Amino acid sequence: MLNEREADLRRHARVQIAWRVTVEVQGTTYQVQTINMSPLAAKLTAGELPLTAGSLAHLHIHPPVGEPLDLEAIVWRTDPDGTVFFFIGLGVYDSVLQEALEEPEKDPCQNPEGQMAR
Repeated sequence: MLNEREADLRRHARVQIAWRVTVEVQGTTYQVQTINMSPLAAKLTAGELPLTAGSLAHLHIHPPVGEPLDLEAIVWRTDPDGTVFFFIGLGVYDSVLQEALEEPEKDPCQNPEGQMAR
């Protein structure tokens, strides 16, 4: 897990957001949700994901507004609270994802204080 100083060195800020995600790995699907996201990566709830660093996965991210984002990703690391995926081949989703993350208040999973509802 990154410490606070290392987190400050990240290229893109993380947005604390709870969106539904379907993860597909070798024909098996898992239903999880985001813990936080940036335009290049997402941390997903640990759930039942039996993945190790370097594993390839297909993510179907369901923002509260608009169509799902279908992204290829690799497992970057696994932390006690979740699995971090690095997006590969963003293409047309780069600007869509950036725009969605700039307006997290549209996320119905957050309460008025900005905390994720559980």
